[in-house]
Amino acid sequence: MRYFCKKSRFLFFLFLVLILLLGYTLYFDTTGKSKQASIGGDSSLLRSRKSQRSGHTVATVENHQAVKGHNTEKTQISSKANVGEVPVFITVKTGRTYHQTRIPLLLQTWFNYAANETYFVTDTEDEDISRQSGRHLIVSGCGDGHQRDALCCKMGREFELFYLFGKGKDWFCHVDDDNYLNVPSLVNLLSQFDPNKDVYVGKSSLGRTMSLHWEYKSIPAILTNASRSPFWFATGGAGFCISRHLSQRMQPYVQNGKLVQMCHFTGLPDDCTVGFLSECVLGVPMTPSRLLHSHLEIQRVPVDQLKNHVTFSYGVLGKQETLIPVDGPFSKTEDPTRFKSYHCLLNPQVEWCPR
Repeated sequence: MRYFCKKSRFLFFLFLVLILLLGYTLYFDTTGKSKQASIGGDSSLLRSRKSQRSGHTVATVENHQAVKGHNTEKTQISSKANVGEVPVFITVKTGRTYHQTRIPLLLQTWFNYAANETYFVTDTEDEDISRQSGRHLIVSGCGDGHQRDALCCKMGREFELFYLFGKGKDWFCHVDDDNYLNVPSLVNLLSQFDPNKDVYVGKSSLGRTMSLHWEYKSIPAILTNASRSPFWFATGGAGFCISRHLSQRMQPYVQNGKLVQMCHFTGLPDDCTVGFLSECVLGVPMTPSRLLHSHLEIQRVPVDQLKNHVTFSYGVLGKQETLIPVDGPFSKTEDPTRFKSYHCLLNPQVEWCPR
């Protein structure tokens, strides 16, 4: 009888231990699921997690949400310069049409010198480009054409990305997908300005100011005090940069679709409207730089000065090509944009540059 009581007590004790272990497991399983649900089901714009690549946070946009993603894949196509962290947040406007033509060339060349700071804003998902860019392909939810609304929508997304992921950066810079960006020269150019002041650096494509026909417009309340004077704008085709201080002042006018609304008011494309916002609304005129170049100008930069310039592009103006005036090492057949040849001029140590 005494043996039976001892055995019963032992079985009862074992039963209690099993109950406690089961309850412990269920508690933490439920807690973990609730935490996951609170992250995955958050209705805010930002869902974040840490990247394992150099401790850097990267991003992509899915279903119109900005997401900081995880990347452990090897994404470099070219040797990466040891330039340290760049104090600039860079966005590249692109679209589905150019995923297989323009973007691979940028990934092969200058992107590698600011990979952590550069994001591509597009209109269509592309797994290959997303992987190769370290999940820095941003699907904007905007149209895929070259119409005003699509351009202004993407530009608004570019600003929003800076507000989300550019914290700690001194500058927000925009370039197009047909620009070569000389990153060290960009950093050198911007070092001449104070990011804590209002600075808007770019290059005009017109060589003159623009004006709005205010008499035909219904003025939104937010623009009641805007100047009606002519203004300068920096063409997006040459790239432009905005200081952190000025970009923060622009925030109420550009995020959450506000830039598209302003484009409707001006009747102008995105880069013109940014110029209007900067000078007429906020009182900050463009600071011109001769180191920025678009496809709308014939390049006559002396070869010995090419390394000092910040952006170049390519195209045809009239009957003349607007290419970087650099000789070799690739032929025009091998390198029709001259980006690869220019990249090798700047970085002869890159493994695919001819010796």
